Amino acid sequence: MTAESHPHLEYFWQALHGFSESDKRRFINFAWGQESLPADDAEFDRTRTRLLIKPPPITATGQPQDALLPKADT
Repeated sequence: MTAESHPHLEYFWQALHGFSESDKRRFINFAWGQESLPADDAEFDRTRTRLLIKPPPITATGQPQDALLPKADT
């Protein structure tokens, strides 16, 4: 299984694909704490902008993973 084919990444891209343009802007603001993303790969590298999508945690408390809220480490 390649990194790109992990289920949590596929779910992420499916969800993002279904977002309206307004929701995509809100997501960028939530995930990066800014209004827009770098214009090209060079600017991503220069500003060290990245998105790390972590797999769902394994809960020790037995709490269903679907009940967990998303968070951004900005």
